[in-house]
Amino acid sequence: MVMNNYSDQQIGKDLFRFIKKRSKKNNIFKFAWLKNQILKISIQDKNLQTQLFRFVDVLPCLKIKDQRLDIFLQYLQEGKSFFYTPSLLASQTPVIREFMDWVINFSVKELAKTFICGSNIHEAKRSIQKLSLKNQKYTLDLLGELTLNEREAEKYFNDYKKLIKEIPLAQLSIKLSAIEPHLNLMNLDAQKNNLLKKLRELFRLAVSSQASINIDTEHYYWKDFYFSILKEILMEEEFRSWTGAGVVVQAYLKDSQKDLEDWIIWAKKRESPISIRLVKGAYWDYEYAKSKQQNWDCPVFTKKFQSDMNYEKLSEILLDNYKFVKPALASHNVRSLAHAINYALKKNIPKSAFEFQMLYGMLDELKDYFSQNGYILRIYLPYGDLVQGMSYLVRRLLENTANDSFLRQGFLDGSSEDLLLQDPGSLALDSSEKPVDKGFQNIANLDFSKSANHQKILDEIKNLNNEFKVPVKYPCLIGEQKIFGDKFFESVNPAKPSQVLGLVSYGSLQDCNKAVSVAKETYKKWSQYDFLKRADLLRNVAQEIEKNRYRLIALICLEAGKPWSEADGEVSEAVDFLNYYAEESLEIFSLNKLRSLPGEKNYNIYQSYGVSAIIPPWNFPFAILVGMTGAAIATGNTAVIKPSAQTSLIAFEFVKIFNKVLKTKGLDQFLGLVNLITGEGKLVGNYLVEHPDVKLIAFTGSNEVGMSIYQKASLSRPPKRVIAEMGGKNAVIIDQSADLDEAIPGLIYSAFGYAGQKCSAASRAIIHQNIYQEFLERLKQTLPEIILGDPALGQCYMGPVIDANAMIKINNYINIGKQEADLLIGDLAIPESGYFVSPTVFVNVAEDSKLAQEEIFGPVLVVFKANSFDHALSIANNSSFGLTGGLYSRSPNNIKQAIEQFTTGNLYINRPCTGAIVSRQAFGGLKNSSIGFKAGGPNYLLQFLQEKTITENTMRRGFAED
Repeated sequence: MVMNNYSDQQIGKDLFRFIKKRSKKNNIFKFAWLKNQILKISIQDKNLQTQLFRFVDVLPCLKIKDQRLDIFLQYLQEGKSFFYTPSLLASQTPVIREFMDWVINFSVKELAKTFICGSNIHEAKRSIQKLSLKNQKYTLDLLGELTLNEREAEKYFNDYKKLIKEIPLAQLSIKLSAIEPHLNLMNLDAQKNNLLKKLRELFRLAVSSQASINIDTEHYYWKDFYFSILKEILMEEEFRSWTGAGVVVQAYLKDSQKDLEDWIIWAKKRESPISIRLVKGAYWDYEYAKSKQQNWDCPVFTKKFQSDMNYEKLSEILLDNYKFVKPALASHNVRSLAHAINYALKKNIPKSAFEFQMLYGMLDELKDYFSQNGYILRIYLPYGDLVQGMSYLVRRLLENTANDSFLRQGFLDGSSEDLLLQDPGSLALDSSEKPVDKGFQNIANLDFSKSANHQKILDEIKNLNNEFKVPVKYPCLIGEQKIFGDKFFESVNPAKPSQVLGLVSYGSLQDCNKAVSVAKETYKKWSQYDFLKRADLLRNVAQEIEKNRYRLIALICLEAGKPWSEADGEVSEAVDFLNYYAEESLEIFSLNKLRSLPGEKNYNIYQSYGVSAIIPPWNFPFAILVGMTGAAIATGNTAVIKPSAQTSLIAFEFVKIFNKVLKTKGLDQFLGLVNLITGEGKLVGNYLVEHPDVKLIAFTGSNEVGMSIYQKASLSRPPKRVIAEMGGKNAVIIDQSADLDEAIPGLIYSAFGYAGQKCSAASRAIIHQNIYQEFLERLKQTLPEIILGDPALGQCYMGPVIDANAMIKINNYINIGKQEADLLIGDLAIPESGYFVSPTVFVNVAEDSKLAQEEIFGPVLVVFKANSFDHALSIANNSSFGLTGGLYSRSPNNIKQAIEQFTTGNLYINRPCTGAIVSRQAFGGLKNSSIGFKAGGPNYLLQFLQEKTITENTMRRGFAED
């Protein structure tokens, strides 16, 4: 066939004619009748489609027949499908249930066979043989994208080696996340060395066996890291001439052109080609959602035509450089394929110089076209266990049934060929962007995939260490004055207690009186200050904090012992608190919410209390300090801060930033807005609580101290306003439908992130009996592999506890546990110096024991076995606290029941139970956990205010105001 003068559209029509000849009734997916009908019906109902795909995803975890059917019915009901007829489907008739269970299993297995070529190596070999008979090549993908521990990773690693040995001239696609279970970009050197070691072993075996290995690109976050590793190893003398390696470039990424051009420059320097597979990309939903959640620049094109345009541009670049790389064009889009064919013809590029690639089970009717016309075609063959394959299967289903999917538009919706083959560039003229939301926006956390961020933190840690070589004396800050006490206490690095960071003044009662007096005097002016200007001040302080982000992260690492990402999250939260409360204050002071009638005018005004005592904890020494202080300032109050002794330098840094902004903005008259008193809580803290001129107390800390404050405040006349967050004994329920690949790392982070020193941390795990043993085994393999160490180095998952007293107290609880329960995990290796405690897990714990009931505030987790979901909720609610709770489940009924019955202030479903974000997860508890409204939510500022209602009779003789 001579096509040199053809256009892209003409070649595309030739491809469509070929498809039609091979197709029967456009059954493009080769589905059996039942599967085809289900797919078509689900496409017509987006909600039903979502529920069916969710069920397909959860099915491998459902080991019991009745459970499979019940979950299936729950999803149908959730999707409000007309298929759901309770009188029939909810029947308890054994025959009906047995038949339906069989239908469900059969349908999903058949569906899986459409896209997955086999469940073992023998079935994979048969698929390879069938392809060879058609003169088609393959690349074999062992399903599984996530491993939790070295044992699971070792299994995948050995499976890859087995494939290379057992399949002659094997062609493999591998995922680096499958062979490296603890990817952590804060530990780049160790991660890099681990992966290089494993890749060298695989590559050596591949070279000796004449096999080929393609490295799949997964999530965007890891892309640059993966690429740097591959470029390094493939430049090593041992592998520099090997041409069996390959990489993937994803055209839906905005920086994919730069990536491709970098690979080509690198390949020219290497002087041996590698394969570059060009794909559109399979994780669009994840990448888009993740970037929005993190407030990062979205890495993917947001419109399909943009990805299509980019794909065509990149395919041209690849083909132009076929002498340096081996182009592999992977697509099922007829327009994209036609464009590549036409471009190669126009450039006289030999057909042997590049290849096309397509997925197993998709658009089979077109595949023979390539081999019959002298092109190389490679089929991407996924194979493996159904459990591991479900995420792949769901991605394929989502991809094929998306509204803008080429396969859906072309073969299910019946769009015209002319529409499908039009130049994607022509769609750019009709595109429009959604208006940008100008309201409150969370600021972005640092992207730790960027090595520049690592270096900036390390530089600031170095700078601070230099500052701390000779410990500086830190005063109390009252108005414009720095007041040094007669005595000082040491602030130390909990990871290295021998390192004294500073000498902090012991504030006296005299100092307290002076601070309150200055705050009271400043209040007279501040309470009358324009609320719009008060909000501006908060925003300006937020901006100054952002400018000092890296210094603050370093200081939080050193003084509070927080890992980098935790410290970074604190800075972001602090900024969010200030910006959010600034916005909320405008609404509170701008709106009149009362109803007026003719002749009667009603309105309310808000008045501040006066001097507020701000008593923050050491575990969130910056974010909570800034949040409570910012709320007081936004509402017209003034503040006297009494920080925790362990983290006084962080509080000092905040007040310094605040006062700098006041001076920069010419607001010196308000330098008494925020005052700092450091010292002993029992002395100055209690004195502030009982001081007659302190009208409001904002506290975060232990229940014991919080209730003591509440009691003392209630004895004042008038009673003082108390806002208190007072800890938790938080439970995470993992039911039998949960995805343990998500639940186990989520629980580990919830329980052991920041050494369990969060009021929101998980301290109780409640596991359904059907998955209890599997859960324990995987937890035993995974938890001991987390890295303990000095947070300042950036490598650790878990750092120290805050001080020696905390370490002793936690170890006392552990010793009690060893007497009263069974130790599952504990006594792990910990650093020799520093206040470190081994991550510890107990099982067979009594529900009424100290371990189960008391807040330990350290890396200690107790695990319970539940015989039903009702039983799990009963265990979870058996606590005097009610702060956070977690649920890992894919049962709609269980999720609904937990929402209604789990007694907790914040319930997190299928995600860790820590890490509330301002304006998205307003934070605060029930029962003994909290007094007051939730921080970071729309009602929080109200408790810093007194409401006054005014009613005026506007009736006058002869007329009434409207």
